[in-house]
Amino acid sequence: MNALETRVALATLPTIKRAVAREFCVHDRALDAKWGGRQAVRARWVAIHLACRVIGLQAALVAAAFGCSAATVYRTNQCIAEMRREADTTAQIRKLTDFTRAAIARARRFAAFARPPEEVAPTDDDAMDGAPETLRTCLKCRKAFAADGPFNRICPPCARVNANASGSLGGLYL
Repeated sequence: MNALETRVALATLPTIKRAVAREFCVHDRALDAKWGGRQAVRARWVAIHLACRVIGLQAALVAAAFGCSAATVYRTNQCIAEMRREADTTAQIRKLTDFTRAAIARARRFAAFARPPEEVAPTDDDAMDGAPETLRTCLKCRKAFAADGPFNRICPPCARVNANASGSLGGLYL
C-alpha cells in the first residue's frame, strides 16, 4: 500500500466507524474506548476487522486509530472467526464489508480527481510579452502555467485544443 492509498484508507476510517456504530446501535465514541458493553466490544471488533482485512491498513495504524495495542488487533481476527458462526453477525459483517469497499472506491476516485497539480515551469511562448504573469493551475489538465490575467484559467495548450474542437463543433465549448 503506497502513501496515497494509506491516506485514503485513514480518511475513510471515520466513515467506517460511524457505519459500524450505527449497525450495532452503539455510540461511535464507544469504538475508541476500552470500555463498553458486549455490543460495543463486538462493534469495535468488527470495525478493527474491516480496517485490517478490507481496507488493508497495517496493525500498528489500526491500533493507533482505535487506541488499542497491536496484540488486540491480532486477537480481534480470532474473535471475528467466532462471531461468524452466528447468522445475524455474518450478515452484518457482509453488509459492512460491502459498505467499506464502496467507501474506499469513492475515496480513491476522489483522491485521483483531487490530486495536487503537477509543477511545470512556464515556457516563454505560453505567456504574452508585457503582461504581468501569475502562476495558476489549469482547470482542464491541472498543470501549472503562467496566466495573463484573472480571466485566464486554462493553459495555452488546452486553449488551443478547445479552439480546434470548437471550430469543428460549431462554436460549442468543451
